[in-house]
Amino acid sequence: MHKFNPAELAKSTWALAVLGRRTPRLFHAIWQNAQQRTAAAFQPAELAMLVYAFAKANRRAPPLFHMVAKAVSEGAAQSMKPDELASCLWAFGAARHRSEPLLAAVVSELERRPNEFGPGELAQLALSFA
Repeated sequence: MHKFNPAELAKSTWALAVLGRRTPRLFHAIWQNAQQRTAAAFQPAELAMLVYAFAKANRRAPPLFHMVAKAVSEGAAQSMKPDELASCLWAFGAARHRSEPLLAAVVSELERRPNEFGPGELAQLALSFA
């Protein structure tokens, strides 16, 4: 796993979570691998995949969520697709990890490009705000 590039790491983590593989040791190893990188090493979609996977697997990783919140609120949100923004915000809600800057960045993108968000993304965003 230490040889995975950021895309491989994010996609593998997402796949493990979706398949219901919640092995604590494996997620710990993934987090250690991700922790050795900066947010800039990941594409915005990969950041969303990572937090989604950790939230879905019910694995706590506050530093990961802080790193992603900072990256998204400092500009990554502008290049994220609506479903990536919705998944990212859902992950923060599911993990009970509050981030006002992240929330503000997502709202800003929703206001900036409202026609890009479909019913599914809007529903997921609404659930995340609840």
